[in-house]
Amino acid sequence: FNLRGQARDLYSSLQKAKITAIKENESVVIQFSPQAYTANGGVGSYYIFVDNGDGGGVSGNDTRDGTEEVLADVTMPSGISLYSSTFAGTPSFTSYNGRGLPGNSGNIEIRNTDRWYRISVSTANIRMAESDDGTF
Repeated sequence: FNLRGQARDLYSSLQKAKITAIKENESVVIQFSPQAYTANGGVGSYYIFVDNGDGGGVSGNDTRDGTEEVLADVTMPSGISLYSSTFAGTPSFTSYNGRGLPGNSGNIEIRNTDRWYRISVSTANIRMAESDDGTF
């Protein structure tokens, strides 16, 4: 799998979460499950859902319950690792409120054997950076 493509998919998923939160005026949660880097990849994942209380769930509790809509459920493919997330919580997470503002800022890092990507979420924007040595 292509690391750049996977980084763009993650970036796009975060943009979609933000737009969905604004459009539906609901909280959208993004949970990250980083795992230790391996050269074989296929480790680490992220999960995005609308935290609106549908189907008996609890709205705004940062936990998918009831039948709250899942927007993405992605495990890294072979050769790519989601190895770092600086967001708080277990699993680490951020969310967007109905105004499109993130619940907290942080970084997600993915890599293969020789390239790194960092996607940063802040109140100002979502940014993506590339590195060939892991320093950003």
